[in-house]
Amino acid sequence: PKFEGTLVPGLRRPDFLFADPAGEPIIWEHLGMLVRDDYRRSWELKRDWYLKNGFVEGQSLFTTEDDAKGGLDSTLIRKTAERIRALL
Repeated sequence: PKFEGTLVPGLRRPDFLFADPAGEPIIWEHLGMLVRDDYRRSWELKRDWYLKNGFVEGQSLFTTEDDAKGGLDSTLIRKTAERIRALL
């Protein structure tokens, strides 16, 4: 999916893009390589762009991440998916 900024120009490709009943976007990014400095810096820039475009963490911007060994906590993934689903 693609998302074009409305307040700050640019185009981003979130991992998942949903729309709530009013048509407002909800983004879910999975941060799989935060242990890498370049990936973490890239995410920080992308996160800043999202925030400047009006996204609010925990309301319209959601993230999940791998643990330090690259594993997933399926409980946290499920909880995030359920939070997003409740908004749809």
